[in-house]
Amino acid sequence: MKGDKKILTIAILLLLISVGFTTYAIYKSTTAAGGTVKLAAWHVEVGESDFTESPASTSFVLTLNDLDCTTHNGKNGTMAPGDTCTLKIPVSAAGSEVDVDFTATIGTVENAPAGMTVVLGNDATTETHLVQWTDSTAEGAMTYEFELEVSWPTADETTTNAADVSKQGQTVTIPVTLTAAQHAYN
Repeated sequence: MKGDKKILTIAILLLLISVGFTTYAIYKSTTAAGGTVKLAAWHVEVGESDFTESPASTSFVLTLNDLDCTTHNGKNGTMAPGDTCTLKIPVSAAGSEVDVDFTATIGTVENAPAGMTVVLGNDATTETHLVQWTDSTAEGAMTYEFELEVSWPTADETTTNAADVSKQGQTVTIPVTLTAAQHAYN
């Protein structure tokens, strides 16, 4: 009987092992999700011109008629020695939903009399200004005005005076390039 108990015990043990292996399962579930993303808007204006690309770049030439002279010694629309004039160049990113870097660069001033200087508001030939966007940004906060200053000092020497007189009636060309690009955060 002892032998029968051993055989019975081994048979039950094999039966339990067999049932245990065949009933074991791995539970696994998968799912897929999708969504939509709205891309930020890009809208840049310089004066009356709209730009739809990033970076946007434009060049234009300013004339003395565009200048506001704080010291003016001659006829309107002209400059004379001793004059200091400014020009405001408005830029806007209103309608954009990203931060925008605006850069103004003064090119080579053509036909300028001796001593005439042309600088941006920071006393340089290039200025960059960041316009930052937030959900609560007011439309006016997305604008900026670059200020260009043209100064023609009075000459005290005969040679410079003669050179200034030789420029009379001519046009001074002030090229400015404006670039707008989405601000890159690194």
